[in-house]
Amino acid sequence: MDNIGFHVRYENEIVKIGGPKTVSGYKLAGTDSKGYVECELHVNEEDNSLSYQNSRLIDSGTALSFKMNFREDNQWVQSCYLDNRLRVYVALKLAETLEDGIIVFSCWEEHGGGSVPYLTKYIWENYKIRQALIADITWVTNGVQPGKGVAVFLAGLRYSEKNFYQ
Repeated sequence: MDNIGFHVRYENEIVKIGGPKTVSGYKLAGTDSKGYVECELHVNEEDNSLSYQNSRLIDSGTALSFKMNFREDNQWVQSCYLDNRLRVYVALKLAETLEDGIIVFSCWEEHGGGSVPYLTKYIWENYKIRQALIADITWVTNGVQPGKGVAVFLAGLRYSEKNFYQ
């Protein structure tokens, strides 16, 4: 869920999906009609075109993402796309015991305001649910320090025929 990466074009050319950083040598992985495949990203310094290096051609249209580099020790769990994978895991664990509720995976929250206002209105109008827990997983940044507790944002969602506010 929410991988950024590349699509294979023709021969060994690839194009970006989303906005991945492109550095020659990054390991990419995907699956085509011949099975699982790993390759290496190559950036042409002259024209910034992208290609992959591999022992065989990969089917056109194949999605490639950054190869997983899962690392775990007694203090940390690290991997690419872990924020989204943890959200899915938490939702699936919640689904095991949830009664009379809705689990929603929303999109484009980082871009243009997201879909939560629309979804809140839809859920209220169709199911009369007016309490929500919005769960997000973040990574260590300047504002989020490891081992200093969780980052929590509480929102009361209210919808009436006249307006929606958070």
